Amino acid sequence: MQRRSLIRAAGAATLVGATPLLRAQGSLAPFRFNLGWKVEASGAGFLLAQQRGYYRDAGLDVTIDTGNGSTAAIGLVGSGAYDAASADLSSMIEFNVANPQVMLKAVAIQYDLNPNAIIVRRDGAIKKPADLAGRTILGQPFNASRKLFPVFARAQGFDPSGVKWENVTPDIGDTRFVKGDFDASAYFYFTGLLNLKARGMGPEQLTVFRFSDHGMKSYGNGLVANPKSMQQAETMRAFVKATTRGWLECIADPAAGGAAVKTREPLSNQALETERLQLIVDGTMKTADVRANGWGAATPARLQATIDETVTAFALKSTPTVADFFTDRFLPAAAMASGFFYVRNHGVDAGLIERQFDIARRLMDLPAERREALSIRHSPIMRGFEGLGAQTLDAAMKPDLKESFYCGMDWPADHPYVRAGLHTYGPSQWPAELPEARPVCEAYIAALDALSLRLMQLMALSLDLPEDHFDAACTDPMVTLRLVRYPPHPEGADERTFGAGAHTDWGAVTVLAQDAHGGLEVRMPGGDWVAATPVPGTFVVNLGDMIPRWTNGRYHSNPHRVRNTRSGGQARYSIPFFYEPEYHARIVPVPGTVPAGETPRHAPCTAGEHLQEMYRATYGLERSKPSETAVPDAAA
Repeated sequence: MQRRSLIRAAGAATLVGATPLLRAQGSLAPFRFNLGWKVEASGAGFLLAQQRGYYRDAGLDVTIDTGNGSTAAIGLVGSGAYDAASADLSSMIEFNVANPQVMLKAVAIQYDLNPNAIIVRRDGAIKKPADLAGRTILGQPFNASRKLFPVFARAQGFDPSGVKWENVTPDIGDTRFVKGDFDASAYFYFTGLLNLKARGMGPEQLTVFRFSDHGMKSYGNGLVANPKSMQQAETMRAFVKATTRGWLECIADPAAGGAAVKTREPLSNQALETERLQLIVDGTMKTADVRANGWGAATPARLQATIDETVTAFALKSTPTVADFFTDRFLPAAAMASGFFYVRNHGVDAGLIERQFDIARRLMDLPAERREALSIRHSPIMRGFEGLGAQTLDAAMKPDLKESFYCGMDWPADHPYVRAGLHTYGPSQWPAELPEARPVCEAYIAALDALSLRLMQLMALSLDLPEDHFDAACTDPMVTLRLVRYPPHPEGADERTFGAGAHTDWGAVTVLAQDAHGGLEVRMPGGDWVAATPVPGTFVVNLGDMIPRWTNGRYHSNPHRVRNTRSGGQARYSIPFFYEPEYHARIVPVPGTVPAGETPRHAPCTAGEHLQEMYRATYGLERSKPSETAVPDAAA
């Protein structure tokens, strides 16, 4: 399965994970979805996506209905009554083995950690999972926690056959559990904890044995779909993308998800559902795998574990393959979710990259007086050296601990943009004592310029546009190559000290080469910071603020930062290449990104006007003409 938080492009000809956008043109495509349960926080992401218009924006008319557990929801999807449902994957596998002519698949993972659990009274006799042997447990036959209990029991070393199960409806069963009629209750932990709290038994009175804490590796719920609905590939892709957005916003703001539940079900307790959603987010979605791979993604090892544990628990007569029950072809592109991805097979010579790093080290080793003589203060287009602490990318933090050398394409003096003094157009400053610097940098700039244009072409294809849609805007691009050195992180430095504070890049595309030390971190849509670990043979690519403007928010520009704490006391080097269209290129939403009847999120502008706006917003500066006080592009 591909990583989606920072996807790896399979080559300069393919941007892996980029998927066409389905836009509303005329009538909306109908789509029926079953929550698999009643209206509560487990459905918040779907409800939020519907109420905020994300399904409609994707060209869908989504109907969301309540359900009566995973088994029932799976049956309804299998019959074709619904296109998809939120349901337990183990129950889906069991259904597929019994109904091979249907063969449902999960198109996204909802609960990365399995929420199935057994809940007991803290002051009772059951102190560890093995104490459940021979006890009475509340759990209906369709209850996923009951069905998976044999795997849990065997992992804890006791025979599950001695357990007596009580089949009582959930509401009545909760009341009876509080009264002491049962020794334990089988539940999704977030359902049981909050239902019992509503009946006067708080979490402090309970012990929860989560299956995922006791050896179970299976995924929990996923978005389960039937073959017919998956044949409508663009419709399914649009549904999964909009749903992903809804859940990411719930992760970032559980209160919004709780409000969405209240809007759909006015009789619900909004505070309780917000609390339940926080339990869901913290316990099933804010995981290492979700941070690394993105919401909805799966790994082969965990998928195989889901199969193995299900076959054992349900004593299935046949064993499906991973491909039989999961597909990632409907998951949204990393750039749409995070604005960051890896690119490999990029065509840039590895020897050239290494020579560029060597030049970076040698430039930074020049005497301080020579670097000062070539300071960016002496360049009308800000080419040359910049010292430590010259930038403060995050105003709430201390000045950035980095130093840099800027260069770019050396445009001829008679070029109209050079004569006009426009941003980035003009000569670089080169040190006479290092004559090899210029040819290496110019060769690297040429290679990265070609790669960046190819990335723009792939982006056009991902948006269902002609491959050359952006070419005209990139004929005389604004490009900057920045060679950056981060000194070792100071011992005892406080939490406000960064190599580069949190920021977004202003342009279109940034292509980053980083050394083996790492230090770059990306803020994901849910608010977590994820390390962009160096991967040999790859560039890290991130989208700048111009791209959300160009795509009306469909692609994102996410904050990132650098902290040089992993280099063992050594300097960290990175080489970001900033690519922007030509100064006068018009930045307007591309076709298909503005829903019918709506206005664009941003007013039309040129690339130069966009940069002026960024400078004004960040520094209170006007950049229609070069300014010695303006600050150049950020760093990674």
